[in-house]
Formats: sequence, C-alpha cells, structure tokens
Amino acid sequence: MKLKDISVVGWKLAPPIGGALPKTKLAMKLTAVFLLSGTLLVHANAFSQKVSLHQKNSSLKTVFDALKKQTKYQFFYEPEVLNKAIPISLHIKDSEFKEVLDECFRGQPMSYSIIGNTVVVKLKPKAEQRNAIIQEMVVSGRTVNTKGEPLSGITILEKGTRNATASDDNGHFTLKKVKVDATLLFSSVGMLSKEVGVNNNQNMGTITLEPKVILGEEIIIEVNTGYQTLSRERSTGAYDIIDKSKIEKRIFTNVTEILEGQAAGVSAYKGAPVVRGISTFSSNIGNDPLLVIDGLPTERNLDDINVTDIETITVLKDAAASSIYGVRAANGVVVITTKGGNLTDQNKTAVQFTSDWRRIENPSLADYHYASTKGIIDYQLATYKRNADKANQSELDYLTNNLKGIGQAGSTSNSINYYSPLQMTRLQYLNAEISKKDYDNALSEWAKNDYRQEYMDLAWQTPFRQSYNLSINSSGKSQSTFASLNYIKDGQQNRFEKNQYIKGYIKSTQVLNEWFSFDIGSDIQYNGRQNISSVYGNLNLLEPYTAILDENGDKIYRDYVDIIGMQGGLHVNPKILSAINGQPQFESYRFNILDELKDNQTNQNNYTIRSFARLNFNLGKGFRFSTSGEYEFGKANMEEFRSRDSYFYRFLRNKFATKDPANSIIPIGGRMQMEETSRNSWVWRNQLDYNRSFGNDHQVTATGGLELREININIPTNALYYGYDPIALTYTQLNNYDIYHVGYRNSYIYNNATGLPDAVLDGNNIKIADSDMYPSLSAVKNRYVGLYAVSGYTYKGKYSATGSVRVDQTNLFGTDPKYRYRSLWSAGLKWNIAKEGFMHALNWVDILDFRASYGLTGNVDQTTTPFLVASLSNQSSYTAQSIPYASISSAPNPMLRWEKTTSYNVGFDYSLLKGKLSGKLDLYYKNSEDLLGSKEVHFTSGYTTQRVNSGAMRNTGFEITVGSPWFKNKEWVVSSTLLFAYNKNKITKTYYNPTQASHLAISGYLVNGMPYDALYAYRYGGITSGGTEYQNGVPIIERADGTTMHHFQEDGTLLLDGSSSMSPQDLTYMGTKTPLVNASLIQNIRYKNFELSAMFLYYGGHKMYRPSFAFNSTDGNEDWVAKSWTPENTSSTVPKAPIYYEPNISVVNLGSLAGMYIRSTENVVKGDFIRLRNISLSYHLPQVFPHSLKIERVKITGQINNPWIWSAAGKSIDAEIQSSASNTASLSNWALPTAKSYFIRLDIIF
Repeated sequence: MKLKDISVVGWKLAPPIGGALPKTKLAMKLTAVFLLSGTLLVHANAFSQKVSLHQKNSSLKTVFDALKKQTKYQFFYEPEVLNKAIPISLHIKDSEFKEVLDECFRGQPMSYSIIGNTVVVKLKPKAEQRNAIIQEMVVSGRTVNTKGEPLSGITILEKGTRNATASDDNGHFTLKKVKVDATLLFSSVGMLSKEVGVNNNQNMGTITLEPKVILGEEIIIEVNTGYQTLSRERSTGAYDIIDKSKIEKRIFTNVTEILEGQAAGVSAYKGAPVVRGISTFSSNIGNDPLLVIDGLPTERNLDDINVTDIETITVLKDAAASSIYGVRAANGVVVITTKGGNLTDQNKTAVQFTSDWRRIENPSLADYHYASTKGIIDYQLATYKRNADKANQSELDYLTNNLKGIGQAGSTSNSINYYSPLQMTRLQYLNAEISKKDYDNALSEWAKNDYRQEYMDLAWQTPFRQSYNLSINSSGKSQSTFASLNYIKDGQQNRFEKNQYIKGYIKSTQVLNEWFSFDIGSDIQYNGRQNISSVYGNLNLLEPYTAILDENGDKIYRDYVDIIGMQGGLHVNPKILSAINGQPQFESYRFNILDELKDNQTNQNNYTIRSFARLNFNLGKGFRFSTSGEYEFGKANMEEFRSRDSYFYRFLRNKFATKDPANSIIPIGGRMQMEETSRNSWVWRNQLDYNRSFGNDHQVTATGGLELREININIPTNALYYGYDPIALTYTQLNNYDIYHVGYRNSYIYNNATGLPDAVLDGNNIKIADSDMYPSLSAVKNRYVGLYAVSGYTYKGKYSATGSVRVDQTNLFGTDPKYRYRSLWSAGLKWNIAKEGFMHALNWVDILDFRASYGLTGNVDQTTTPFLVASLSNQSSYTAQSIPYASISSAPNPMLRWEKTTSYNVGFDYSLLKGKLSGKLDLYYKNSEDLLGSKEVHFTSGYTTQRVNSGAMRNTGFEITVGSPWFKNKEWVVSSTLLFAYNKNKITKTYYNPTQASHLAISGYLVNGMPYDALYAYRYGGITSGGTEYQNGVPIIERADGTTMHHFQEDGTLLLDGSSSMSPQDLTYMGTKTPLVNASLIQNIRYKNFELSAMFLYYGGHKMYRPSFAFNSTDGNEDWVAKSWTPENTSSTVPKAPIYYEPNISVVNLGSLAGMYIRSTENVVKGDFIRLRNISLSYHLPQVFPHSLKIERVKITGQINNPWIWSAAGKSIDAEIQSSASNTASLSNWALPTAKSYFIRLDIIF
C-alpha cells in the first residue's frame, strides 16, 4: 500500500521521492520512535497530568495543539482522518489527560491509542461509522428564561459526547449529528442545568431555564435594574438581591422588615430605610429610596406591598446601578419584581394558601415609669402649698381666690380656670366644709385607684393580626398568569379601633410568537380604619385617682373634666356648674371615658389601584423594542364624627350658649368633618434594547429610551358640618361672622366682662377657626420627561465596561437653561479575575470580580418652585360676607436645580471553595451638592431667608457581606450570612448661622465639618450642695468659661439665667445620633424536615439621650420625683422637683434649666445595641396526604420577633426607639420597649 503524509504534531514524515516507503523500514522507524517515547516518562506519571480545556466548536487539530502545550504528548494521525472529525466544545478544568481524550473522541468516527508518550489516531471500522450515521440527526430549538426572553450563549451538549453548540442572540440553536435517542444537556453560568430527551424529534421547541440557587442563597443570578436585566458577570454596579427563598424563610409583614439585615448598607434604624446614609437636607424629599415595581417607578410606599406577591427585591446602591433613574435616585432605588411571568416547558397550575396569625405583647404600666397615684397626690398637694407661698397667701386664700366663676373673669375669658377634684377637696377641707376624717378617707380611697391601669384593662386588648392569602400561578410555554387575594384583619391595641386590608393582584405574560409578547397586570388595595381621637388614647388624660367603673361594674361619671386642646383653652369648674344649673340651654358636662371612646370616631377608607402593561417586540439581530405604561390612582376619605352626646360637642354648645335659650348658635346634632384626597400618576416609557454577541469574545448591550411621567394630587379638606344628623344626613350651615360677633359677645359663660370696648372683646378668640368652617382646596401637578441611554461591552467574558446618561426635564427646575439641561451619567468597569489564566491553578477560587464605578444621581424637592406661589384664603371674622385674600407661600427661585450626588464605588465579589464561602466588599464615597437649605437674603427681596441650593454633604463608608453554607449532608444543612456596613456623614457646606446654644441643642442647625445628625450637650457639673434647702439640689450647667447658669445673691436667693445667655461654644459635641455601623448575622439550620432561622442586628457608634427628669413639671407624673433630691434624700444625684425651689423662682427660667439638664452631658449615653430581631422554626410535613387532595407541600412556621436586646445605654432602656426628638417632653419620657410579637404561619401548596 502507498502511504500518504503522516503528521506528527510538531513535525511531519513525508514519503521518499520517487517511491513508497518500504513497510519494513517504516515499521522499524515507528518502533524506534515508540520505544524512545516510552522511555521519556513513566507511564503512570504521564496519565496523572492535569489538563484544562476551554474550546467552543473547535477542530480536533486545534484541540490537539492545546493539549500539546499542556503535556509532553505527541499525536500521530493521517490528515484525512482529522477532516472527518466533528467540531468539539469543551469546558474542562483540572482533569486527567486520559479522561480528556475520552471526551474528545466520544462520538467521533475515529479512535485513539496511547503508546508511551504518543497518541495514535485512526479511523473506526466502516461498519461502526455507518451505524453512527444512521442513528444521527439534526435538532434545533430555542432557549428562553422564565420570563420568555431569549437566552444567548447557552451551551447545548449531547450528553455522553462532546457534540455541542451554543444558542444565538435570539436563543435559537442547531446541533448536528445527534443520536435519535440522545439526551441534551442545557447549561450556562447562572442558570440551572436541564436535561431534555431528543426522542427522535428534530424540533425541540422552546426550552425554559431557571436561575441557579444553592441552599437558598443566590450563587449567580440576574440583576434587574428596572430598565434592563443583566447577568451578574456583566454588572458593574453595587447591588443586593433578596430572592423569594429568603423572603419565605421567615415571616415578614412589610418590605422594610425584609430589607433590614439582608441588604448591606441599608439601615432600617427606627423603622426608616436609608441606603448609604442621608443625602439631603430637605425633609420634603426625605430619605426613602425610590420604589420601582415591575420595572416602573411608583408613588406607593414600601410598606404598601403585599410581601407574598414578591419574587425578588433588588437594592441599587451606587450610581452605576441607579443613575439611570435620574433626579430621583440619590437615595438609592429598591426594585421589586412580583411573582408571575415565568414560563415553563409544560402546562401546570399551582395554588398556594398562606395564613399567619400574630399576637403582640402589650406593655405594662411599669414600662411607662409613672409615679404612683399616692405619689402624685402628695406631690400636687405640695404644689398647692408652694403656689400659695409664692403668692404670699395662705393656702385657703390662694385656692379660694383662684377659683373663678362667671363674672369674675376680668378682661379675658381664659381666666376661668380648671379645678381638679383634689383641689376642690382640699379647698373644702380648709374651708371646714368636710371633716379631716372625710378628707383623709377621700385621699386614701383615691390612692387605691389608678386610672391608667384601669384604662388599660378596659380599653385595651391584645393586638391580634390575621392574614389570609390565596394565590394561583398558571404557566406554560407561551403564557404565565399569577393572581392573589389577600385579606388582613389587623387588631389594634385599643378595642375601639379597627384596621383591615384587602389586596388583589393579577399579572399575566403572554408570548404570541417569537417576535411579540406582552405583560399586563393590576394591583388593587383597600384599607379601612376606625380610630379614636388621639386625646382619648392618652393614659394621663385624667387624674390617676379617677375611677372609671365602680365595684359593680357601673360607670362612674365625673361632673366635668379638663381636656387640653378640646375646648380651645377654655375651662370649667364647680362655680361654673353651679351658675348654669337648671338653665335649659346648657348641656351636661358629665364625663366617662368609655362613652367618649364610642362617641368620637374617625373612619378612614383608602383605595389605590396600579395597572400596567408592556408590549415587547423582538426585532431580530439582537434588537428588542418595548413600550410600557403604568397608571396609578389613589383616593382617601376621612370622616371624623363627634356625636351630639360627645363631651366635645356638648362643651362646644355650652361655649356659645347665650342667655336666651332659643338663641343657640351651635345647633343640636353632631359635628362631622370630611376630608378627601385623591392622587393619580402615570408613566409611559418607550425603550429600544440591543444585546448581541460577536464571536466568542465580544458581547454588546445597549438600551435607550424616552420616559414621560406626571403626578397629580388634589386635596380638598375640612368640609365641616355642624348639627349633623347621621341618619337624616342633615346639617346647619354656620358662618364665623355670627359666631364671632353674636355668639361670642353674648356667651353666657365667657362674656360677662361688662363695659369692655369692642377691641378688647375682639381680641378674645373663642371663635371657630376659618379652617374649621370652610373647605380648603389645593392641587399639585408635577411633570417629568427623561431621555436615557445605557450601554455595556464585555470582552471574553472577563472585562466589562458600562455607561449610562440621562437628561431630565420637569416643571420643578429653575428657568435658567444652564441648570435645566444638566445630565446625569455614570460609568463602570468590571474585571472577572477568576477567569484569567493565571488563576487556573487556584482551583478553590470560583468567582473573583473587581468592580469600579463613578456617576451622578439627583434629588428634586417637589415643594420648591422657580415661580412665585400664592395661597388664596377667606376672612370671615370681621364682615358678614367672606373676604378673599392672598398670601405668599413660596418665593420664586429661578436658579432652582436638582440636588446632585456624585458617587464613587469600588468593590469585589467572590465565591470560594465551590460556593462554601462567598460575599462582597464595597467601598464608596458620596458627595451631595446643591442641597436645598435656608439662606439669609437681602431684605429688599421681601424675605429674610429663602430656600436655595446652598448646601453640601458627603458620605463615606464600606460594606462587607460574607455567606457560607458551611456544613451539608443528607440530613443537615447549616449556613450563615454576616453583613457589616459603616457610614460616616459630614456637612461640608451650609449657610445656617447658629448664634445661641439652643440652635444646636434643640433646633438642630447644621454646622460645617460636623455630621448631619450631630448631638450637642450642655456641660453638666452635678448638683449644688453645702447651702440652704433652697440652694441645694440645683443642677449645675456650665459655660465654656466655667461660669454657671445659676447664681446666688448675697441673701442666698437663687437666680437663673435664661437659655439665650448660652452660646454655641458653651456646648460639647458628643457624636452623631445616627448609627455609624449596622450589621446583621443570619443563621439558618436545616435538619430533615425542620428549619431554624434567626437574625441578630447590631446598630452602634452613635450617641443618644437617656430618659431623665423634666423637673419643671408640676404634675408629678414621673417616677423620677421619688428618686430626686429632697431635704430628706440629699444623697440623690437627680435634681430636685419644683416644690423645693424658692416660691418666687422664674418658672420660665426653671423650664429652660430643666431643658438644659435633659440635654446635658450627664444624660448622653452610647446608643449601641444588639437585638435578636426574630427567630423562626419551620416544619415541612411529610407527604402523607391522600393523592386526591393534590397537596404538594405543607409547612408550619412559628416565629418570635424581638425576644431579646442588649443595650449599652442600660438594661431598662430600649436604645432602638428611645426618642431623639428636640422637644423636652419626648426626651424626658421613657420610650416603651419594642413589643415582642408571636407568629404562627401555615403554608399549603396544591
């Protein structure tokens, strides 16, 4: 036989010129080569060589070349043999050389043998080739994700061979030489692998792949920004994803609860979600992140979303991720993807019923830290004595002279004062109207009462929340529909209040063909509430010695009460009751709280609807066009009804009652106040997407679009009806002129100051306010238009670059073109380090990515405009006809522009040891400029200050996420996730000019170089000692120069300086009130059918005020009174109560001193705390149900929220909710500890 060229990789044997190579010589040469090769390496060692190959549709010769570079093997073959080889796709890492060869030759028409260090390749016998050909065919199909979108780059492999191909940009694939009974394996990074049998079908149809999830933690999934969906490999931005598996692991009632502890850099301190720190000065903008639902921004709140409808939550944190949202993204973006829209290969329907029940633990009376009833009685009796001494009168004369009746009011009607039952009983005793025995018995019986505890027993109930959710999910190859119905009965603490929700949701995806599909859906919600007046929820509404029921359970009525704010500052007392006794025009003043809880009700009904639609067009060659729209409508109705029997309405009628019983100004009936607020908004977006790969190395994505948006708010308020009959629906029209000039001047009780001029009478305001007489109307319309573009490029799957730009226009910007057309943009880079060749030796590194981004985002204040804004009102007090007038509510600001935030971010993503350890590290710098703040302007403008773009602030920080499913076997799975975030805030520019200490300690002025939420404290020097009784026990507040707020005159009299005498330099900066650090640890343990999950939270690095004694209070309600300095308790470090100060001490200055003490260094403590937020235990019932019930899964979950806390501020202080408000009362009060709550949940899937 005549032998043709025989090729050896690296060299070539050619036949001699003019003739064939003799077979004997050929055999001898081959034998010599084989023997020489065999002596070079030990056969066993050769096979142990590790080989890695990454080939796609490559020729066999290319594969041989790659193997030669990694091994010392040579290949013998005839060139014609390789021409018959099938292209090879291989993705192998660190495999044995022989195993690689087996894969290369599987399904090939040739075979191989190894002789020493040489691989000899030859054709298989023709019979074997013929059989293979007969059994092979060409198959085709299309790969899509669960949303029906095409998946490119999916590897389709004939299982057991190396026959493979990849899907194109439209998801289509064609694979040749496939055996008729073969199984195809579909795989890709980030998707679950899927096996599909060929079964002699050339058309495989549509193959749907799902995202990859391991142990409930995302390994590699898609990032949904709302505008586009990117693979993790190509995303350059900083983001966190919370998927359905995490949401269903524990029980949540709102989205804020889900975000807390599960997204690094998201703080939910005091229940307010903030992403990477505060970015604005404006309370109108706030710090809430922008909410996006199913790709479109919404005006809903985070906690309006039904958590059982959520598929994933994506938090976009840096500019590369969020800048595409333009002037609304500086606070971060929360993108929620709802369930539904997932296609499946086979038609299936799933029904899920979920129900949970929550019980909240009520606080005890001890949690309020109130003084005892007896302690309050004793304190108030001592106060009467002190006030009498201050007036230089006997106690009898003082109590007698201050009890004003009709005709004794002097020049002001407000001089009629309230006398408590204790005051009247004391006066009766001093006046010898009752004996000492009766007096002592009365006080003794009263000391046994406690209105606060009795109110809790009678009006409170254990808050019990019931939630029932039914959902249906139907899916197939071309359609997916999800629908849910949710009902929540949210039991309130007060048994006279109610709250319920009804939520309905439907979403459908329909794929009509390869080039057209659409999504459509609607979300409808209703919330109905019934509330009592907040006045009647106050435990201190009445004196603590007041009883509500007697020993027989019958109501005990007070003859009159004093409810601040209910009467407009007017009061009644026994003299008033005696004077009007028997007068027919007067209503009774009797009062029992249980009646009032029923007679003063507010009903609220809120309706919202969100409907959306999206049309998707696949234009081919990587182009897709979509047009989408969303319409939202909300309406809120409020009806506050005070019945004719309510104390409020009875007092109102008596207030305007005249001497003539027939001339009643306020008609018989009730009072109905109605408010109605409506809101509607719409979004329309047109978007063109491009996604295409060029060869194996280049992938390009681009998105561009136009977005239009409008928000409308209409608020007609305060439609009031007097004499309202809820049955007949009738009322009487009133006008303020008659009330003010007839009712007031003829008031039987409050207008007996005869001989006073009209000017004095007109100065005494007991009229009904204009806002309570006439409806007010307001309307807001905000419009936005945005042009945007996003692009990305990836090279060899290792290097990615992204960019975005957006230009927004809105009626909220100024008129200067320099500011109206400023663009927001971002740029990002990503390097998949683990894919580099030098990383192959580190086979324990699965993923190692480096990210870097820079960009601009913005905020816009919707209450400031470039135009002059005036409000129109009516004045009806001085003329019979209403007089319209206008007032300026907002000055024009033609230079108004959006607040700009520049963001830098670098980060690493990693996964090690085949997912055993994974996480992220991010470092960021945010610089916010052009922040709206108050600035002094020249008086010629007509204003002293104006809100302008004048401030700047920066945030710096880092975030660490570490997760590990660190133990797993057939029965046990143990995983942990640790999140740690640090954020430091600093004001870099502001025009606030604090001139007094109170500007910083109380008003919260911003200061350059200091944190936004800085805490300043007055210097505290203890309490005075070594003097007289009046001189001791006074808190010492020091200035920077060492002088104090108090002074003693030569006669020992105490003088107190006013708060205005303290300058900002007299304060001490203590730290920030906002936590610098927030961290969480989530521990999950699964054993067989049981699953335990717990989350610990840590907030720290901040300071707070602890509760302290407001010692200027004269009611003695705080338990601090018993702990404070007294002549008998001189060792106390708590300042003394007012009764131990000199009688003539200035009450105003004493209040200032108390405010300084509360805000002093003595009462500043660390705010750090660790809380076990929740712990849950779930049990998956075994499959023991009859097949006819079609129950697939049943899970029962029990959970406890907030069962434990450690607080650096002290064991009895809940640092999470202790008030940081500026007002003295809130700071001094003990905040109620976060209530424990208990859940039980049932999940059934059919």
